[in-house]
Amino acid sequence: MNNEIDDTHIIDWILESTSSNKNWQIKHGKNMNWKQNYAVYNCDGCNYVYEEVKPSATSNKKMVVKYKDFPKYKLVIRKCLLCRKD
Repeated sequence: MNNEIDDTHIIDWILESTSSNKNWQIKHGKNMNWKQNYAVYNCDGCNYVYEEVKPSATSNKKMVVKYKDFPKYKLVIRKCLLCRKD
């Protein structure tokens, strides 16, 4: 009853899967256009940097998330939803 099982150790499996997953993430991140996918704008009405987000995946409404200490260099200037109401 000499059972020879060729199992890899759990730590080796984790290291192999982590490194291949990490390589995929690095390649995927280089191909993404971050500026297009994450739209952050500079509001000239309230002088904040903001982004419009949906509260849930099924919602049609948009919320404004404002950032006070966000760099404004080369951001698109656009009024936020709250300043457009005024």
